Amino acid sequence: MPWVDDVERMIVWGKTAASRASSSDFFSALVIDPEGALEPFDPAQIIFVRAADDDGPEAGVVDVGPLDPGGEGPFRAKVASIGRDGSRRPPNGRAKYSGRTQVLIVDSRSAIEVSAGAGFSWLLKPYVRRTDPVIVAKFERAAERELGWDYGTFRNRVSDRAVRADLVRDVKKSAALAAAYKSAVGNRNLTSLCLYSGPNTTDEGPVPMMVRLGPDRRGLATRIGWLGSGDISLAAPADGQAFLDHYATELTAITSFGLPHHGAKPNHSKHVLSVINPSICYASAKPPKNWKHPHPDVFADAQSIGAHTMKVSDQERTTFGEAFAIVG
Repeated sequence: MPWVDDVERMIVWGKTAASRASSSDFFSALVIDPEGALEPFDPAQIIFVRAADDDGPEAGVVDVGPLDPGGEGPFRAKVASIGRDGSRRPPNGRAKYSGRTQVLIVDSRSAIEVSAGAGFSWLLKPYVRRTDPVIVAKFERAAERELGWDYGTFRNRVSDRAVRADLVRDVKKSAALAAAYKSAVGNRNLTSLCLYSGPNTTDEGPVPMMVRLGPDRRGLATRIGWLGSGDISLAAPADGQAFLDHYATELTAITSFGLPHHGAKPNHSKHVLSVINPSICYASAKPPKNWKHPHPDVFADAQSIGAHTMKVSDQERTTFGEAFAIVG
């Protein structure tokens, strides 16, 4: 999950209150205390990923062990910090235990390597784009004015879980956060998580042949990686290049690409799309209001490079599934 700090979660709640959208008890709990909200699921591990801090210190290697709570199973995973040359270093982050659950907080230079047997490993490699800190600071000042709090106290006060719970559950205080959101943030995307899931392209030794079992049943393929881009904007050349640099060693493995922000045109980069050169481009979008996602120009750009395009939603008939088999 992306690491969203206390202040930004209050921005999220302000956005929810401003839109007057209904929210579930689980969503409210997630805003107040993410670890507590996930506790009923009894996860073996929770991994939060924050945006990389190039000046941050290195931490010890964190081995998250077998992937089931009982401590047994065929797969093991290890978090490692990945260099642009593919080198592995200790992750920049920290670990703690909350009951039976191991909670890891790492930055997006880290990746999760899963030993999958058969001579290769699977990689989960995140990339986090943080919210503009100027926007965050504007929200803090606006919220202080709306709540009648002293200047510069918002961040410290919302570090208290009880204060966060009060802001979420009190109608008037939620309205104050909504007003702060409208004046300081507007309709902007916040911190977003991208994720590569696919073969570890830096494995030494031969990689087994794989048969891709996607919806088109095209048969033999060596590209079976999946890349989801969340709500990130890739339109600015610097942003697009940073994204490509982060996934430079995985680009040759990607076959399916999730278009940014439901296929919205302001988040789109034809250059990034052409460099990734996926076989399938999908947009997760549903038709409420008039957002008109995905934009037809985005799908047209994907089709121009030979990619198959599809729109998926919460309707079962739009389900898109892929699988692969290892041969030999």
